[in-house]
Amino acid sequence: MDAMIESIVDVYRKIDADYFTYVMRPYFEPLTIGGKQYSAAGGGQLQLVAIEAMLWGFTADDTAWHDFYEENHPYLSPAQRGALSQFYAHNGGGTVLAQLAEDAKVGRAELETAQTLAGVFDRIRKFRYPHRKVAEDNFNLRPEGAVGSGSYAVAILTSLITSTDSNIATLKKIP
Repeated sequence: MDAMIESIVDVYRKIDADYFTYVMRPYFEPLTIGGKQYSAAGGGQLQLVAIEAMLWGFTADDTAWHDFYEENHPYLSPAQRGALSQFYAHNGGGTVLAQLAEDAKVGRAELETAQTLAGVFDRIRKFRYPHRKVAEDNFNLRPEGAVGSGSYAVAILTSLITSTDSNIATLKKIP
């Protein structure tokens, strides 16, 4: 996480939006192959998809994150998909946050686990905010309707930040 945060902060501080958009261009528009549309290479969103699925998954009211996960799951590497499957098999389909909340209900919550999890959630948030700013600056230069990594507009980053903040709030409610 530290490397991801340092990298996106460096991009924000050192790479001008014009250069990012018109020279470097680390994203591609979707591809249509055999009548089916595929997200083009980008991958910025993939680094956290499996991790967030294991940490907090999705709730019925978090449709944006659920849709984001469902769209990106097929693009995870075989190793990432395998690790996610093993995690769910080992944990009965549950998430780390759900398990911590359940343990707290029966008096087994470990303060150290909650603190560690809070730290991970905070690191994700520290990545998301500058990532959104870089995307906003980039999209200000691009035509309306343009998409970035994973064929998304900036709004998805706001949704992901909202999900992260919501899960931080849930964690703070656990005794």
